[in-house]
Amino acid sequence: MKKRSPLPARAKKTVSAALFLLCFIAFPAFSFLGEVCFPLNMAAYGSNLQENPRSNTHRSVTRESASSRGRAMEIWKQAAALQIERKYEEALEKYREGLGYAEDARVREHVGMLERFLFRHDPEERNRLEAAREQAMAIWKYAAALQQAREYWEALERYREGLAIFENRRVREHVEKLELFIRRLLSLGGVEIRVQERKQGPLVLKS
Repeated sequence: MKKRSPLPARAKKTVSAALFLLCFIAFPAFSFLGEVCFPLNMAAYGSNLQENPRSNTHRSVTRESASSRGRAMEIWKQAAALQIERKYEEALEKYREGLGYAEDARVREHVGMLERFLFRHDPEERNRLEAAREQAMAIWKYAAALQQAREYWEALERYREGLAIFENRRVREHVEKLELFIRRLLSLGGVEIRVQERKQGPLVLKS
């Protein structure tokens, strides 16, 4: 019986690309569903961050420079002290300020919980957060439309723009998946994504 010859390398690459793109059909633009609420122990996290800042560093995100992360840690310790003093609005601003220097998954999750706490207990903060949420939602809907139109590069920027205004765990997870998809397209040398890259300019892929 004649043995089948293996697929040429070029054919393998074509099949691989086709399978990847087929998988992406099941990865739609972000769908906007309700958020999940978590219980919040208001002082525990702040105290833990003060006593042991290293324990709260998310190991999967370590690309920032040492100086940036050091600066972020100093700001987060200030935020923790403010939170322990029950100055929650000031603490929230400090946590966000630190995230501008370095990314940390646990700090970002804590920011979300603190926002939800203030949303429930502080009418003024609730109004401010609701306005921020509506603004971010409008940007994310535009990002979803861009993604549907295969403008992946600009869609990614718009998703991030919304996250800078209002944090949403599900949108952030979607951003990570979209970054992975763009990386894959770039590695395959797709013409369309290269055109977008030239049009939008350099874009740092964080994941």
